[in-house]
Amino acid sequence: TGAAMAGALLPGWAAGCDLARAAHGLFPTQGVVGGDIALTPQGPVIVELNSHPGMSFYQKTMARGLWN
Repeated sequence: TGAAMAGALLPGWAAGCDLARAAHGLFPTQGVVGGDIALTPQGPVIVELNSHPGMSFYQKTMARGLWN
């Protein structure tokens, strides 16, 4: 639509982040867990968790490898 997103707030964002951290806490030996979280009118919902998310994203973002 061309609408600016800078400064936009997503309702339920903080609760979604809390849910993601809690889900990761269920897998204490897993260094990285990728999660798809839907922000619904009833609150955040986990769509899926991935034990090996696309690590190339982190490597590209930080411009260095993660030894994987």
